[in-house]
Parts: sequence; structure tokens; C-alpha cells
Amino acid sequence: THALHGLVKDRCPSYTTIVDYNRGQMRMMILVKTGLKDQVTDIDVDAENTGLVGVLANKGGIVSSITVRNTRLSFMTAHLEAHEGGKHYMNRNSNLAEILSGARVGQGHK
Repeated sequence: THALHGLVKDRCPSYTTIVDYNRGQMRMMILVKTGLKDQVTDIDVDAENTGLVGVLANKGGIVSSITVRNTRLSFMTAHLEAHEGGKHYMNRNSNLAEILSGARVGQGHK
């Protein structure tokens, strides 16, 4: 984590990190130009585990939403089951649906 933060600081000096969320094997970082950071509001982050019994954070996703100049932006990152074939494809689709329905972000979700 320290190495990643150092890399971001060194390589992106004109950016500010507004989201830095880590859950199990998943991470989401959202950076914004430092000059825009005061125009970013309504920062919201949530995550949903889809690992073993929906408890382990080895698989799942992170969802975030922010408002920049009255425009709502949403981001998602996911660590899904690997391998090829119809069964794995269906499991990944099911996991995506679970992430999107379980990770609640945005106004009025709480």
C-alpha cells in the first residue's frame, strides 16, 4: 500500500486521491486533478463480497460514485471467477448482478 501511494504521488503530482478503498483482493483508487477537488462532492463507496458464501473478500466488487460539477459519475471494479466455459461465464454474470444489487451508492440509498 505504501509503495502504491508513493507511486501515485511520484507519477501523478497534479492529482489528488479522492477514493482509496481496499477490500480483500480488490482495490479502487479514484484520482482527480487537484484544481477540481473542491468541485467533487457526494463521494460514496460500497463493496459486495461474492467469495465463499458471500463472506470472503477474495472475489467481489467495489462501486463508487462522485459528483463533479453537477455531473454524477459511477465507477466499478470487480475481481471475478476465472476460467473459460459456460458455467464460469454464468457464474461471473451472476456475481456481477450480486455486486450491482448489493453495493449501494448514490443519493438516497441509505
